[in-house]
Amino acid sequence: MKKNFQTLKNIFNQRIKDRGFMKKLLNTFCFIWMMFAQSIFANEQVAKVILLKGKVTEFRPSINKTILLANDSWVLKNSILETDKGSVVKLVFVDQSRVTLGPNSKLEIGKFVQNEAGILSVMKGQLKATVLKNALDAGDKNKFYIKTQTAAMGVRGTEFMVMYNHNIHKTSVLTFSGEVMMTQIPKDMGLKIPQAQLSTLLDKAEAVSIKSGQYAGTNDMGRPNIPVKINPAQFQTLKGASMFEESRKIASEAKSYQSKVPPNIDAKTFINQNSELEQSMKNVLGDTKFEDIDKTVRLTIENEKKDMAAAPAEGFFNPDTNEYAPMAGGFVDIEKGVYVAPPADSEYDPNTDTYIVPTSHGTYDEASGGFQAPVNYQMNEDGTIQYIGSGQPVVNIQTDAAPVKEIILPTVVALPSDPSTTLLVVPPELTTTTVVNTTIQNSISELKITVRVLP
Repeated sequence: MKKNFQTLKNIFNQRIKDRGFMKKLLNTFCFIWMMFAQSIFANEQVAKVILLKGKVTEFRPSINKTILLANDSWVLKNSILETDKGSVVKLVFVDQSRVTLGPNSKLEIGKFVQNEAGILSVMKGQLKATVLKNALDAGDKNKFYIKTQTAAMGVRGTEFMVMYNHNIHKTSVLTFSGEVMMTQIPKDMGLKIPQAQLSTLLDKAEAVSIKSGQYAGTNDMGRPNIPVKINPAQFQTLKGASMFEESRKIASEAKSYQSKVPPNIDAKTFINQNSELEQSMKNVLGDTKFEDIDKTVRLTIENEKKDMAAAPAEGFFNPDTNEYAPMAGGFVDIEKGVYVAPPADSEYDPNTDTYIVPTSHGTYDEASGGFQAPVNYQMNEDGTIQYIGSGQPVVNIQTDAAPVKEIILPTVVALPSDPSTTLLVVPPELTTTTVVNTTIQNSISELKITVRVLP
């Protein structure tokens, strides 16, 4: 009996020991699994929230769950971020690139793999980003790709802003430094394009290179407009303004631009080889001022020759190729993602090679840089500007949300091959009643000028 009792005791003790061993084994297994899971989770982390205002959510498809983001939150790849009205979030990515997502915006974060370009998809709203040249050490010449429903952008180390108006499927880009390549894609196809095809699309002839101070956007011609300079003062403000600090006064630091051209002359004046015309201008302006204007304009023309990708300031439309450029010097509405072009009779500033938008067509906020429509006008969701006052509208304000063929550009006529045979004569006295102006639109094949009479 005693022997049987001892045997049962030994069996009981052994089972206790086995249970302890199994518990330890289970704990060890759980620890290893947790470390493995954390390692996988860490590899999914591609960006960290460094600044947040308002309500910002992240949808994680892997767990089919939406979470609220906060400062210091990690964002996973393949997730979708969305900001509410008045809400903004700033992220720093694993490659040290920085992205700010504006209010009422939606962004899908694609993959970020070593030696490959990162991908972001703007589903609506605005995105401002600074991408480092050595981002992810990508072998691709494009360090970063941005996609929308209607466009693809390749970033090569730069600071820029992308705007996507989902109401009219319009994509717009403003570059602050460096270069952004842009190509237009058929509606609803942009987000479906695989990364392998993006580089090929951006190498095609229809793609445009958007450099510092320039704007380009998609349109009904099936290709982005040739990039044009925006209003220089708005550009400086937008470049320095923070989406978080709209009250910050940036405009005071912006450079003041003053035209040297007399107010009675359409300032993009080109003095051709007609000696009588040249002498008439000298009689009115004086030799010194004439030489100053002539030198400034000729230098502008030479710069345009060196960079044929740059559109002439007065804009153009080629129906054969569907190439189009609005007049330079307009304002960008970053909320609606449209360009408010100067009217056809705007004054030209040769110092900036842009036209000056009159206040009757709007201005920009000196703190945030955003476009401000004039009194009794409003910017609609579809990017058009509507008169909401009583009576007839004072002016018709156009944006590039309108069909290209409806946009008014200065009338362009061709001079005869021998300019000395023209009958253009500058009157001995320049008055505000009648002024004949000639504006150069430089071309390889022929010399074109714009002729108009100021009221």
